[in-house]
Amino acid sequence: SGDPVAAARRRTYLELARAASQDEGFDAGAACAAVLAASGQRAKAEADVVGRERDARLESVDDSKDEKALRKRYEDRAKREARRAEWDELRLAVDTVGLWYHDLLASALGAADAVINPDMADALPAVAAPGAAGSAQRALDAVADVRRSLELNVHPALAVEALFHRLAAVRAPAAEGAAA
Repeated sequence: SGDPVAAARRRTYLELARAASQDEGFDAGAACAAVLAASGQRAKAEADVVGRERDARLESVDDSKDEKALRKRYEDRAKREARRAEWDELRLAVDTVGLWYHDLLASALGAADAVINPDMADALPAVAAPGAAGSAQRALDAVADVRRSLELNVHPALAVEALFHRLAAVRAPAAEGAAA
């Protein structure tokens, strides 16, 4: 991606997925907090764009009634854009976590050419880990459940934290031993 901030967020989500799949001391609450912070930053960035646009438009407005009406329209738009960006980022985070598990499944099944995130391929657990394919599939099911729940406007903090708890719960026993 040409956006270094977006690339850093992607890397964070992949690292959270890796940690959920491999680290015995994984903290689902902290992982959720990281995703929510990123979605909040994305929302703020979108609101800031609208705010700069508003400020530029207001420079040419002389009438106080017009200024007040314009401010209100931009305030409403900023809220809408921020909310949309926040939810887009939450969905992106969940989807990116799902891509890690897709890659884990591909690796476990010996289909390295199907790996979507080659920059993370070295972090994939050993292909020979017993149970890795089954754990990856259960994790993908959890990701799909949470993705659907986000479409139903379930509270994002609950959905994302539940996802990370479920991912840690389906960790392959061999992956835990390999990460220690």
